[in-house]
Amino acid sequence: MKKLIPSLRERKRYIAFEIDSEHAFDKSNVIKAVDTSCRNFLGEYGYGKAGVMLVDNAVSSNGKRGVVRVNSKYADLVKVSLMMIKEINNNKVALRNVKTSGMLGKVKVNG
Repeated sequence: MKKLIPSLRERKRYIAFEIDSEHAFDKSNVIKAVDTSCRNFLGEYGYGKAGVMLVDNAVSSNGKRGVVRVNSKYADLVKVSLMMIKEINNNKVALRNVKTSGMLGKVKVNG
């Protein structure tokens, strides 16, 4: 099978976010909260079209920062759905979008 030419591929964006909270969270809890929020806001069809994926190796060890990969057309909608996360494991949180880029290296999480 032939590869897709670049003009036909879906463009992706990486959205870096920070979690403002007193508690640290496991990576699995952060992944679950992001998936649930995006599914609720976008619906099943929109979630599939957006191609939301939390980049596993880009979640910090304390669970305070992370990176989400999305389709470029749905980047703004995913940002809104991330901001709608109000609690993780019954702990109040506030999610803040730090940076959006087309390259993972530019939004990479340190620590």
